[in-house]
Amino acid sequence: MRANMLFVHTALLAGNYSDCEHYALRGMEITQVQENPYIYETFMVLYGRIKFITGHLDEAYDLAIKAQASGEANGNVYTIVQTNSLIGDIYHMLMNHSQAMHYYRLAQIRSGFFQPALHSLQNDIHLARLLAQTGRVSEAKETIVHALKTTQTNGMKHLYALALNVSALCDLIEHNLEAASEKCAKAFNIAKENNLRYEMIICKIGQGQIALTRKDYDVAERIIKEIIPECQQLQSVWLLQIALSLGIELCQVQNREIPPEYQSLLKMKSKMIHLN
Repeated sequence: MRANMLFVHTALLAGNYSDCEHYALRGMEITQVQENPYIYETFMVLYGRIKFITGHLDEAYDLAIKAQASGEANGNVYTIVQTNSLIGDIYHMLMNHSQAMHYYRLAQIRSGFFQPALHSLQNDIHLARLLAQTGRVSEAKETIVHALKTTQTNGMKHLYALALNVSALCDLIEHNLEAASEKCAKAFNIAKENNLRYEMIICKIGQGQIALTRKDYDVAERIIKEIIPECQQLQSVWLLQIALSLGIELCQVQNREIPPEYQSLLKMKSKMIHLN
């Protein structure tokens, strides 16, 4: 079972989502037979996260709700935190910021304010990103400080790269472009050295946002043209949505029409991401 869990996490970090889904499902089958609810919940959350990344939000939401109910029944704090965070991510993708904030806060509360736990770091990073995006930059910076320190100290490369990227976003919003650029470059190098495909794209998006702010439109366009096919290859609807938004913003500031391929991708994305 440990080997199966290792395969799931390795595939997730490498961006091999079909393999990750296979091992997560296999883990759910085995632990259900063994009547091991704690590990079963972990596999269910991981499976739900894959469904989220690939844009199957109905399935991701259903898995999160089921895992959450099981976690509450079994007093499994890890599951409770992870499921609330996943539901927050789903609403974040749907641009429902108030609901996303609600669930990120629930995850934060259930993990405990006074003794920050390793299992809450991803939620802290996602919460800080949403705080920055909604104009609460000071609180975002306060939230990300612990995540930066803890992920670096514990060698959690993928989370450290994501935390650096959020810190760079805060700098960008405050027009500290040099600091933002340095952090994005550092995060990208960490992701590249460790073959973290998802994190590499996140960092490129950050670099594109910086280029757009600097009015370096040629660089921004080059980056956007690179990351859109990378998002498609990775099968990440979440990242594709962000990349397309950046591309549309570039068109708007240049008073250009949105390219037909962007419009086609937007229609395809809209059909995929929905929540009943």
